Amino acid sequence: MDKLDGISMNCQKELRKWGKSGLRRVTWDWGQVLKKDSSHPKRFELSIWHKELFLCGATIGKPTCSGGKLRLDFIEASPISSPLSGLIVDIMIAPGMAYARTNGATQLRIMHPVNDRVKNLYLSKTGFAYNQKDNFCYRDLT
Repeated sequence: MDKLDGISMNCQKELRKWGKSGLRRVTWDWGQVLKKDSSHPKRFELSIWHKELFLCGATIGKPTCSGGKLRLDFIEASPISSPLSGLIVDIMIAPGMAYARTNGATQLRIMHPVNDRVKNLYLSKTGFAYNQKDNFCYRDLT
């Protein structure tokens, strides 16, 4: 059975393994990311697991200062292929939209795509557009 969870200690351990794999397409330090946003009271965090053993993806975000939008600041899929490969963004968008709506947000933003290929992946998802000035993909929720 697949599972959605927060960013647990076990998730952090698996994220560190990704960093040592040499296969990642991004180089951010999840430990620093988590430390920076740890005190935000409405932080959104999600990990996606296959059979509760294999970490397939992780994301972290928070509402904008006004609270009117939910921003996903970091999204990463496992650098190792899994049965959920290619589905991670779709899986993350659904609970992100639900969380945003629950908190009164009217827009879901995916911040700073790491390259054009990733940006185009986000834009291929239903309802997403791109804000070139501030470099984020977004979907209005109203």
